[in-house]
Formats: sequence, C-alpha cells, structure tokens
Amino acid sequence: MEQAHDTIMNPLHYSGKSLGLCAVLFCALPLAAQNPDGTTLYQQKCVKCHSDPAEKRAPTPAAMRMMSAERILRSLESGVMMPQGLQLTPAERRTLAEYLSGKPLDQVAPKPKRKKRPLKKPAEPATSSKN
Repeated sequence: MEQAHDTIMNPLHYSGKSLGLCAVLFCALPLAAQNPDGTTLYQQKCVKCHSDPAEKRAPTPAAMRMMSAERILRSLESGVMMPQGLQLTPAERRTLAEYLSGKPLDQVAPKPKRKKRPLKKPAEPATSSKN
C-alpha cells in the first residue's frame, strides 16, 4: 500500500506528463498563429481598400463573391494584386481566395445570369408572282 501512495504523492510522476502536454501545446500555438482565418486576414490586409466606397478600383466583397477562388488567387500571385500578395504566405493567399469567393479553390464560380431576349420571328421568304 505504501508503494501506491508514493506514486500518487510523487510530483515528478505527474510533472513528466504535464511537461509533455505543455510541449505539444507550445509547439501547436505557432502553427495556429501562422494560418489566420479568412476574416482575420481580410480585416488586417484588405478591408482598407476593398470595403471603402470611395475606392473605385478595388472590387467589393460582394463582387469578389461572384469570382472563382482561382481568379482571386491568380490576381494575388501574378495579377494586379501581386504586390499585396507577396506580403502574404502561399497559405494565406489560398485562405483569402477561398474566403473572398466563398468557394473552395477547385470549384468554379457560377456564370452570371443573362437577360433573356425575346425570340425574333423568322422572316418569311419573299414571294414572287409570275403572270
């Protein structure tokens, strides 16, 4: 009975397990900090221009919802947004593209609906009269 009592009261027995748990949590924290969610990235990096009604060159979040994630990613990597995209990690660019489009990177954006035009009546062939 005394041996079991020594194990329970021995702080070193538990500190090893606690130390291991703390080490795992400590290592996981930087990983979570490296990949912020889309909302956080947008608020930190994009909102100043893309949510400013006076800014006419930057598409609004609603306009970007109509784009594919691939188009947004392409803009951040090699298009007009490349200078801003270079300030982000590849994972952050992907996260932003998916967040802004509302679609995963492998899904195509829906095509905008076009107004239907009324069908024109086909022209009737000209008739010639022979007498």
